[in-house]
Amino acid sequence: MYVVNDPKTQIVQGKTVCLVNCQHSPEPVFLKWKGLEEEPEGDFYVRSGPGSVRLKPGSARELIRTRSPTAATDAGAVGTADTSGV
Repeated sequence: MYVVNDPKTQIVQGKTVCLVNCQHSPEPVFLKWKGLEEEPEGDFYVRSGPGSVRLKPGSARELIRTRSPTAATDAGAVGTADTSGV
């Protein structure tokens, strides 16, 4: 689980890309972006090779439970990455 810090845009080969610096988070982080999330609490993504995959709520809960048992039971342990200003 990672937290995105200081996103920046940059032109690469004539296209605008978003560069992000991700740091490991001790708690699960759900993404909310411009109201496009499919789940009210936000979407949960995991890395898969060079990309990211959105997990369904049940799969996200299971992954969170197995990687961080205390986070799954502590309602205050879930963070949200709100990128509405990006």
